[in-house]
Amino acid sequence: MRQINQFLWVPRDNALDIVHEAMQPAIRFARDECIDLPPVIYTTRSAPLTDEQTAAYSSMMQKLCLESAEGKITAANEAVKAQKLMQIACGDVYDGKGGAVQLDATPRMNVLLEIIQESSSKVIVFVPFVAVIHKVREFLTSKKIKSAAVYGEVSKNDRDRIFSDFQNNKNLDVIVAQPASMSHGLNLQAASTVVWFAPITSNDTFGQANARISRAGQKFNQLIVMIEGTAMERRYYQRMKNKQQVQGILLDMVQESRAFA
Repeated sequence: MRQINQFLWVPRDNALDIVHEAMQPAIRFARDECIDLPPVIYTTRSAPLTDEQTAAYSSMMQKLCLESAEGKITAANEAVKAQKLMQIACGDVYDGKGGAVQLDATPRMNVLLEIIQESSSKVIVFVPFVAVIHKVREFLTSKKIKSAAVYGEVSKNDRDRIFSDFQNNKNLDVIVAQPASMSHGLNLQAASTVVWFAPITSNDTFGQANARISRAGQKFNQLIVMIEGTAMERRYYQRMKNKQQVQGILLDMVQESRAFA
C-alpha cells in the first residue's frame, strides 16, 4: 500500500501479485461458510435535535462553510471537523481545555432507552466520545438499567471482568463502549442488539464492532440500530453500512450549504 494522506491508503499497482505469491499455499473460508448464524438487520432510528442542539449545529455549519471558503477544510482534517458536529448531536462538545459543554440531548437518550427495552437480549451501545459514554451510563443508571463502560482508560482486568459478567451473569445488561476499544477479538453473543449512539469515521472499526455479536452460539436475529438526527449522520451510516468510503462527506455538505446560501 502507499499512503495518500492521513486517512487514505491505496494498493500499489502490483499489490495483488505480491500478496498472492506471499500467501501460497492458502485456502480461505468466509465465516458465513463455516457457521450458520441468524440474519443481521440494519435499521435507523430518528432522534431529533433539541432547540439547543439545533442552534449549536447551525452555528457550527456556518463556521465550517466559512472555513471551507477559505480552504481550511481539507481531506486531512475533515474527520476532526466532522466530529464536532457529531459531538453536538450527542449532547457533549469538547471545549479544547479538557472539558465539555453539555447540551440537552433528551430525545436521543429516550430513543436509546426504547431500543434497549425492546431488545430480546443484552445490548452493546457504541458511543464515539468518552464524555458521552459517562453521560449515557448516568442516564441508564437513572432508569435502573445495569450497565458498564469500556473505553481506553479502563484496565484490562476490569475489561475482562465486564466481558465475563456480560456473557455469563444476569447482573449486567448493557455495555456502553468506545468502538475502537472492543472492535476485535471478542465473543459477545450474549447480546443480539448493537446500538450506535452516533456514527464514527472508520469503516473498518464499524464493521468489526458490529461483528462482536456475530459469533458462533448466537441464537437471536442480530439487530444493528443506528441513531441519527442529522443529514450528516445519515450519510455516514449509509456509507459504512455499504462499506463505502466515508471521506469527503463533510466537504460535500459544506459545499452544498455554500451553494444554497
